[in-house]
Amino acid sequence: MKKRKPKVGKIVVKGISVYIEEEIYVEVEGKKLNKARYIEYAKENVRKKVLTLDDLRKIWINKESRKKFLEDLKRKSINPELIAQLFDRPDADAFDIIAHVAFDAPILSRDDRAQALLNEKQQLINSFNKTANEVLLNLIEKYKIGGIDEISPEALESPDIQKIGKLKEIIDSFGGIDNLIHTLEGISQGLYEAEGVR
Repeated sequence: MKKRKPKVGKIVVKGISVYIEEEIYVEVEGKKLNKARYIEYAKENVRKKVLTLDDLRKIWINKESRKKFLEDLKRKSINPELIAQLFDRPDADAFDIIAHVAFDAPILSRDDRAQALLNEKQQLINSFNKTANEVLLNLIEKYKIGGIDEISPEALESPDIQKIGKLKEIIDSFGGIDNLIHTLEGISQGLYEAEGVR
């Protein structure tokens, strides 16, 4: 079987120029870096921002610090989605891509993380009433496709969750907005602390 030659050209991934020639090159600060050099560049820059895997986990589970961290990486032309494509792992969580690049952690899929969470937090999830339970399971399914930002109050306004119930009904099913937010934060945190994925 003949290996297909990649098409030659240039594409832009979220503001980063990627050249497809015999080998893939990523343009960073006016220089073309091959895959290995780009990964090394990403590692060096992530390690300047976080010293340990636990530090990365602490940043990641806080929505605001995660957003700032990703913006800092973007300014350096480091894009976890692009790196996931370079590793041929579009199913991987962005956290795991960064953890792998910076700390040689295994690359886990979002499915792996979701399953570990469901195993670990099954009792908690089942403790909620039917509406809240359905919402949580739906959000976890959304996470498998879109990542951690899907576990958020904003996601409650999506059409598939609105089929479960109106926003007020959903908030009430969790015992109020504070309990809802606390539960979503706990689920987000649980995705990165579940024993089954360490």
